[in-house]
Amino acid sequence: MAKSNEQSEPKMASYAEKTKTDPKTIEPSDMVSVKPVFIQETDVFGSISDGETLKKLYLTHPEMYKAVGEAVPERTITGLQRIRGLWRIYLDDEAERDILISKCLKLRGKSIWIYSRNPRVTVHENVNNIRIRVKDVPLSADDGQIIREMEKHGCSILSSMRERLRYNNKVTNCLTGDRIIICDGPLTEHIPRSIFIGKYRATIIYRDQPRNNPQNMKCSKCLQEGHQTRDCTNDWVCRSCGQEGHKQNACTKEKNSCLFCV
Repeated sequence: MAKSNEQSEPKMASYAEKTKTDPKTIEPSDMVSVKPVFIQETDVFGSISDGETLKKLYLTHPEMYKAVGEAVPERTITGLQRIRGLWRIYLDDEAERDILISKCLKLRGKSIWIYSRNPRVTVHENVNNIRIRVKDVPLSADDGQIIREMEKHGCSILSSMRERLRYNNKVTNCLTGDRIIICDGPLTEHIPRSIFIGKYRATIIYRDQPRNNPQNMKCSKCLQEGHQTRDCTNDWVCRSCGQEGHKQNACTKEKNSCLFCV
């Protein structure tokens, strides 16, 4: 008997079905190779004490999958896990993770902030981490461009985020424009306060940052570049004759007629 020409194409199994029937398709090492990002359900519907009402508001896996899939390709989503109102979102691509962090999820008519690290864990934060604030770059600019520029200055970036406005002691969905970069400290080199990121002149601020770019510093004592007067161990240099051993106010006005130089 001849086979029918009409053969239905095999149906692609969903992530849940695939992991249920063949759990070895995704190894645990693959799940942790790219760190998860997080969202909190309280950012969607606020804090509610009534347990029955709260259960009715719980986010579901299908709506989370749809929301994440609208921000990054669905094929990159490897895990969605809810633990007591905190969602962990796992992706298989570091670049797509950065893209997801720079966006907000659209859930139930709201734009929900995505956390690059667990917002409920703060006690284990490394005290050597450097928190860098990047200002004066338009919100429309690609965050990846900022990250690449920070890496050029020796930053080992742990996480990055867009700062949201805090109003009446609450975090809003309004972005301030500032980017917050967390780097593994200490820095191998200081970053100038003003640098170009693409075509934009950005302002860089972090704790213990030198007030000026060391390359542009000029000492008013020895007249050499690379340090400030308060750090100078050299002798005074006259601004008029250029000789060491005295200040300008001890030098005659005429060039090379200084009492200390004859």
